[in-house]
Amino acid sequence: MVSSVLADFLRICEFDLVITSQEGSSQLARQVSDVAPVTGWIHSVSNTGLEVLEAEPRYALVTSKFVLRRMRQRGKTKFVLFYPPFIDTGDRVAEHDRRDGLLMINPVPAKGGEFVKRLAASFPDRKFTVVEGWWDTSATFTGLANVRYVPRTYDMNTIYSAHQALLVPSVVEDAFPRVIIEAGLSGLPSVGSARGGIPEAIADGGVVLPPDDLHTWVETIDMLDGVTVASYSVRARRNALRFVRSCVEELFKEGVIAI
Repeated sequence: MVSSVLADFLRICEFDLVITSQEGSSQLARQVSDVAPVTGWIHSVSNTGLEVLEAEPRYALVTSKFVLRRMRQRGKTKFVLFYPPFIDTGDRVAEHDRRDGLLMINPVPAKGGEFVKRLAASFPDRKFTVVEGWWDTSATFTGLANVRYVPRTYDMNTIYSAHQALLVPSVVEDAFPRVIIEAGLSGLPSVGSARGGIPEAIADGGVVLPPDDLHTWVETIDMLDGVTVASYSVRARRNALRFVRSCVEELFKEGVIAI
């Protein structure tokens, strides 16, 4: 229905800019190009994420330096580095109220759900929380008494603030995981894989580890104490605040939105 609804809007409205991405984006870009400026937003290096480039939009916003390095020139498309903007809710808790549990969001195989299962098995006396993402993966953690599985929820600030560190052991090359910045705004540092744009998102607000190296991950997590986490927490929030901004000025500066 997206194409037909967009057609209705194009008949009754004038647009300064139309941004499209992911499934069907090349079709939508072609549909809009004759009547409004259109820009693709590349926030994945998968074939689906790059689909909009087939329509050769004038501009393509790329969501991280990692993604920018993967881009190949296509037609007259200009690539613009554009980090996703965030809102700071200010919902934080004092560090002494933070629990010692470890957190993972969207524990599907591509995001490292199986790896977190192995980590949880390595720390039977440590609490783990996994929050449902794309689909229900609760069966993955059956038999692990130290793992709490939380159904999909929008009350993420409460969850972020109740944990010691966010685990991001993605198997795929994530472009720039929003969850890292969202957690950082709550003062929650991340422990993530050296894959894709994960190190770029974590910066100095956490730890970047070799992918799939269970021994190194276990050693690192074992050394996370209150003082270390408190230090990373401050840096994680400071890093995340860089992305709290109004992005319109950036789009004007790059020419994506005409003055």
